[in-house]
Amino acid sequence: MSFLLEIKDKIKEYAEIIASFVDCEVEIVDENMLRIAATGKFERLVGKTSKGAIYKDVLLNGESHVVENPSRHRLCSECAFKDRCQEKLEIAAPIYHDGKVIGVIGIVALTDIIKYKVLRNVRLYLNFTEQIGDFISETISEVKNNNNNLERIDILQKVIRSFDKCAVILDKDNIILDANEKAIKELEIEEKYSNKNKLSISFVEENIFGKKVFEIESEKEKLKVIGALVPIASLTQKECTIFFFNKYRV
Repeated sequence: MSFLLEIKDKIKEYAEIIASFVDCEVEIVDENMLRIAATGKFERLVGKTSKGAIYKDVLLNGESHVVENPSRHRLCSECAFKDRCQEKLEIAAPIYHDGKVIGVIGIVALTDIIKYKVLRNVRLYLNFTEQIGDFISETISEVKNNNNNLERIDILQKVIRSFDKCAVILDKDNIILDANEKAIKELEIEEKYSNKNKLSISFVEENIFGKKVFEIESEKEKLKVIGALVPIASLTQKECTIFFFNKYRV
């Protein structure tokens, strides 16, 4: 059994965190090309073997790829599905552990809008993907050493501050534990917030693009937003979530 398969529940959580940050679909495969976790349209393929030539090359050479127009890329020339490929852009990064490549993280854009959003700051997206690979390796080490009680909220604090999407870390009572600069500005909360900073979150609807719409309210601000609530218990050892959001624009 591969290392990634042994911690598949944690890997699933990582995939959801990545997908919420980058607004793309995410796949994580092990060294046998088995899909350990996936989001969105790829979720139904978990447990099945990927035939992606890009992933195979990352496993073989240990180098990240940023691939525009995957169906026309040289690595995809032999793919039986290239004429039906819906992928507009793919980022694939290796997961290293003890000096060996043990898997691949794939980020896939399925629309031109998302594709060009990623390309505008592709280095940030690539660095983020590679950083998550490092977190996965650290998680494997902790499991191997029976050290599963480490708080990794410090990891999340670094990650949420590096992205341009509003993000807050909430405890089980929706009290804000941490927030990035953009969220602090949108919610008009003090940068040195206290336990009084509770966020009320109400699901409103799913819009025509399949995104979830919420109403959120802090002490000073009430907003309608597109957002996602992602559990992060495996990182914090507590009942916590990350709430990613941007203002809802009709």
